[in-house]
Amino acid sequence: MKIVHTSDWHIGKKLHRHPRHEEFDYFFDWLIDLIEKNQIDILIVAGDIFDSVTPGNRSQDQYFNFLARVSASYCSHIVITAGNHDSPSLLNAPKGIMKALNIHVVGNGSIDNPADDVLVLKDQKGEIMAFVCAAPYLRDREIRSVEAGEKSDDCSKKMQKGISDYYSALHDAAFKKKNELQSSAPVIVMGHLFAAGGKTAEGDGVRDLYVGTLEHVPASVFQSDIDYLALGHLHSPQKVGGKDYMRYCGSPLPMSFGETGIQKKVIEVCWDGNSRTVKEIDVPCFQRLERIEGDIDTIKKVIEQFKKQKQSIWLEIEYTGDDVISSLSEQIIEMTKDSLLEVLLLKNRKRYDAVLQQSVYTESLDDFSELQVFTKFMDINGIEDGQRPDLVKTYKKVLQLINEDDKDQL
Repeated sequence: MKIVHTSDWHIGKKLHRHPRHEEFDYFFDWLIDLIEKNQIDILIVAGDIFDSVTPGNRSQDQYFNFLARVSASYCSHIVITAGNHDSPSLLNAPKGIMKALNIHVVGNGSIDNPADDVLVLKDQKGEIMAFVCAAPYLRDREIRSVEAGEKSDDCSKKMQKGISDYYSALHDAAFKKKNELQSSAPVIVMGHLFAAGGKTAEGDGVRDLYVGTLEHVPASVFQSDIDYLALGHLHSPQKVGGKDYMRYCGSPLPMSFGETGIQKKVIEVCWDGNSRTVKEIDVPCFQRLERIEGDIDTIKKVIEQFKKQKQSIWLEIEYTGDDVISSLSEQIIEMTKDSLLEVLLLKNRKRYDAVLQQSVYTESLDDFSELQVFTKFMDINGIEDGQRPDLVKTYKKVLQLINEDDKDQL
């Protein structure tokens, strides 16, 4: 029995306001070919299907077209859980139709009865293939009750206990079913969270999941007798606690120029009797990204090198020279003319040059995170250092409420 573990598709994601629909199409074509070629039985997608809780029509079309195609392939089951970027109700809406196609969607965690999130997947002969603990992203309001005057540490302890209790109950329910059915099929646990020791890349857009002192979930939440842990949320492929069978597969596409050079992967896990093999499979680069930093001569030299390669390359350029160049944008446009190079962002840190420089490449609010914008706001308004921690904490809480607001339920 073989599974493929993927996550963090972020369909609809733009890079500096630049659409990426073609990249997603290429990835889905490649993934379907992989499933058919390697005869994958179960596809597992661990959250953040979309980049927004309100994905556009084209993003939804890509999602449903992919599912329609892959359900007709060799793959027997598809398991999809919601991430913190997803709308649970949007994913759950076609749940009944999806189930008829052996596509299992879990938008919300069954906190009161975690056993409902344990899927018993069978092959065409009715034999059990796997027990999948399909845990989605657990929202703050789902795992703890709010009390007036509650301290930050108390809030974090409640969340930690809520997460731990849910996964413990999920584990027990899966093994109870396994014992009752006298099956030797593997137990696979899914999740969308930030495990302790996890690594992120610069500007990859990984959001803080919870507000307070709880930042990372300890690996001890996951018991050692499970057969595989399929996590989502972090965009770089990595092991959890150094264990080969506990994995983040990472996002299939780079979410920022900070991920340039990181090889994207999906994870294939194969069970042959009592033997388990975990294999990383490289995802092709569908659109090359490059960063250039330096003075004008350095920028020109690197651009000339890239032009000779005759490849489609998206560029992020940061000018760090000492000279004030009011015509920087025009010079960059001239350098890249009649080539396959496209400048998505040009950064010029000279304060007064930023006023002179008017170009579609210059930075806008879209190029900053919400917290960076708030920090700049505090700088402009001269907020004292002593006041900032409480203001940032309150601001993060507001952001969390906005991000977790499932607009499809309104």
